[in-house]
Amino acid sequence: PYYSRLIRENNISLNNCTPEDFPVLTKQMLMQHFDEIVTVPDIRKRGIADFLSRSKDPRDLYRDHIVLHTSGSSGEIGYFVYSPDDWARGLVQYSRGYPHSFLKRTKAAYFGAIQGHFAGVTQFLTMDRSFLKLLYRVHCFDINDPLRKVIDGLNAFQPDIVTGYPSGLLMLARKQTAGELRISPFSCEFGGEPLAPGDRREIEAAFRAPVRNFYASTEHLLMAAGGPGPGGMSLCEDNLIFELHDDHTCITNLFNRTLPLIRYRMEDVLRPLPAQNNRAACRSIAELVGRMEQAPVFLNRHGAEDFISPFVFIEFHVKNLRRYRIRIESPTSFRFLAVFEAGLTIAEQEAAIHETETGLQDILHQKEMDNVRFRIEATDDLPVDPHTGKFKLIVR
Repeated sequence: PYYSRLIRENNISLNNCTPEDFPVLTKQMLMQHFDEIVTVPDIRKRGIADFLSRSKDPRDLYRDHIVLHTSGSSGEIGYFVYSPDDWARGLVQYSRGYPHSFLKRTKAAYFGAIQGHFAGVTQFLTMDRSFLKLLYRVHCFDINDPLRKVIDGLNAFQPDIVTGYPSGLLMLARKQTAGELRISPFSCEFGGEPLAPGDRREIEAAFRAPVRNFYASTEHLLMAAGGPGPGGMSLCEDNLIFELHDDHTCITNLFNRTLPLIRYRMEDVLRPLPAQNNRAACRSIAELVGRMEQAPVFLNRHGAEDFISPFVFIEFHVKNLRRYRIRIESPTSFRFLAVFEAGLTIAEQEAAIHETETGLQDILHQKEMDNVRFRIEATDDLPVDPHTGKFKLIVR
């Protein structure tokens, strides 16, 4: 219904239209018109919200579909749904060079947020299904666990591939250099945030392995991939149409037929590189994409400094919570500023506040930060940074 209305209102010809004939779609607009955009009649926004409130296992399906959620760097929660066929069409892009061996099962470790329906862990766990189980043995390590537990687990698992967020890989590299971590992967892979050149060199030196960059998102899965070493990344333009602008990017997704996204706006700025090969099928972009959120550092209950990965907050989900921001006040306290859905009853808002409080307590308890105090404040709006024009999820 949503696109049907746009076609009528804008006199779009289906015989020769291009994405530019359609208006831009933002995440806020997607959530507002979700039930008009999704093409499966028995999948609705409210049902997904209920499912995500119940299920924290990324392997669980909702009505035989894969459901993901994220707030991203915008702080605006979004729902994204894929059929198994959509999922396969999206993930096949990883076959452009994801290392494996047919002589033995490759042991792959993922270090990131894993307790929920997040894009990273859900994509990774696909290797644990169907024929891919013959090629890979996978193990997930929670970035919100105490670091000692993660190091012990990696030393026992001895992965061939380590993948995760750059900040997490850098932390592991420093433990490897210090002799606490003792693994020998043949490849390190990252995504989700930029990696500074100096950090890349530190990771490669620590593990004596090349580092590869995967640029992916909850909305479109893999969007670009870079080879070992610094340099550009190749856009995945088989099933994605990119419009590169000076301050944002619009992407039209051709493989997700369950939740079609035409000219979906993303705040990432992709810088095209000069073509090195006239026969190249896809364009190249500069490697540094996205923005890195500030990782909050607190004193844990043992009096030691530790951090909470910003991705733990990026992937935070509560039913009827629409947008949020974390404001750090001290080494043992923060405020959680929350924008709830409009039109909630008092009981519904109280339930959302209680679920938010419980979720934050779980994060702190797992990280051994029960001593850290917080308060939840409901607000009508959360403005962008007046200096940068961007939304900051975590601020001081």
